[in-house]
Amino acid sequence: MKNFIKILVCSAIFFSSLAFSSECTRNPRIAYNTGKLIDVYLSKNQNTEISFPESEITGLRPEKIEGLVYHYDLKNKRLANKINFSISQEDYQSIVPVHGISGETYLLNVSAKNNCADSYVSIKKQTSETRKSPLTLKTNKKIKKTLMEYLLSENPEDTPPGYSLKKYRKRNETAEDLNGRKVFEMGSIAMYLEYQLIGPKLTGTTLLIENTGRTAFKLDIQSIDYSSKEIIEAFGRVTEITMEPATFVLQQSPEYVEEIYAGGNMGYLHIVSRRD
Repeated sequence: MKNFIKILVCSAIFFSSLAFSSECTRNPRIAYNTGKLIDVYLSKNQNTEISFPESEITGLRPEKIEGLVYHYDLKNKRLANKINFSISQEDYQSIVPVHGISGETYLLNVSAKNNCADSYVSIKKQTSETRKSPLTLKTNKKIKKTLMEYLLSENPEDTPPGYSLKKYRKRNETAEDLNGRKVFEMGSIAMYLEYQLIGPKLTGTTLLIENTGRTAFKLDIQSIDYSSKEIIEAFGRVTEITMEPATFVLQQSPEYVEEIYAGGNMGYLHIVSRRD
């Protein structure tokens, strides 16, 4: 297990470092409203447009007003569901609730990303289809509820037929217990075993990932070669893998009150693997 995690995360860190050092592309992207914070990156002298699944925006209430620049036009029906953002402070960070005419509130977790702001973010409503894993490798079986869906259900007691549950987190966990289930640590990134669903052929594994540094970190799991001999020998064939948050980005460790509530420095890695 530890050898596999080491190979996996070292590969992800390698590809991640390439991604962060490369030229900023500012590609448009889609974010789904799940009731959690939606990460948005702004920069001075760059415009970011965000569209919402509403016919009209009724207002927004930034926790920190100073340093945030925004504009929306309710008179133009084509633009009534869009807000243009920028910042005047290079270290700006705040949670920005945006209210739609439907009564829905969208919580934007706004952070400064100098010279690499989002260009366009389209926020969509989450449906049963969009709740599926953002990264799924090919599998041979179709079942009503996949092993990955059990891992994503946030209820490990919901065990699929024929599988056994192995939990690693203790109810009244001490620092020594936490350290005992640590499977990887490099710099400010640490991973801890949460639980496994073990079946005759497939194994589902959930790990907690924590970023204790003051720099955001991206685990680029989409760039890893899961067919490599090292990964197969260490863990079997990875059939599915995904991460929460779906952006694969862990924010910096909390220092200010608003960051503590955001809780963006932790995430979960879910892996389904098969032994031939």
